[in-house]
Amino acid sequence: MDEDLLAKWVKYLSSGRGYASASCDFAELIWSDAVTQQQQIELLQTGDANVRRAVAWAISDLSCDNDAMRYLMKECFNDSDVGVRRHVWGAMRQTQVLSFDQKQRLVDKLGEEQDEAVLQFVRDVRLASQP
Repeated sequence: MDEDLLAKWVKYLSSGRGYASASCDFAELIWSDAVTQQQQIELLQTGDANVRRAVAWAISDLSCDNDAMRYLMKECFNDSDVGVRRHVWGAMRQTQVLSFDQKQRLVDKLGEEQDEAVLQFVRDVRLASQP
């Protein structure tokens, strides 16, 4: 996607106005490959939680074994935003992108999680990963 257009989307998503509709429209751009995987990874690195949450949702919903999904799993599992963590762990319980050992290492690194939805996803990952 053209950097100017991407910047407009980032501004729109970060504003929070019409967030549900905006995140759905942006997800369609991700799903159609209009936003490159590198751009997706860069957006996951932004300081804006609304942007990270929208991108995390789109990537996790698509559930492809690609660079963006691997980055999401390995780098965003402990994101400061609970919405991002919910998308990551929700996707992790069903994805084959990571091996059992990789998932277990992320569970061990998670630390003190307080969100009940994330904790349930983590329990599901542990149960599904048991040999």
